[in-house]
Amino acid sequence: MNFKLQRMRYYSSAFVNAVIFQRPTVSDMPFSISVEASGKCNLNCEYCYHKDWDKNIKREKGLMSLTLFRKFIEEVSKTVYPVNINFDLGGEPFLNPNLMDMVDLACSCNKLTNITTNGTLLTDELIDRILQSRLHKISISVGIVNGANIREG
Repeated sequence: MNFKLQRMRYYSSAFVNAVIFQRPTVSDMPFSISVEASGKCNLNCEYCYHKDWDKNIKREKGLMSLTLFRKFIEEVSKTVYPVNINFDLGGEPFLNPNLMDMVDLACSCNKLTNITTNGTLLTDELIDRILQSRLHKISISVGIVNGANIREG
């Protein structure tokens, strides 16, 4: 069965179970996975959970390599799931220079892609690259007005 038919079968089955029979739908693989392309952030927003990582989570805040992402996407592409790959976990994803290559790779494996960003790193060149990509959705967080919510680093 091809990928689109498998996805349609999953959605219709989930709908019937959830709405008609009022049963939860549980699959063997997650519907969506969040990926931390960057553990770093270029802002220090007061409201963000990221601000407490230095105190509470002892780990490096690096960038995911394209090699590691390629291994990840090869593994999850062995099945129809996950359908969504979200670049929204941890820091600012556009700090990773390989982010759009990761998006292209995920899209080439029939995954829906989403990026959540603070938008401060968007340039004309990057916007052109985004528009030329197969990215499905981009969300820009605008929780900061005139820098009022940014803490001193």
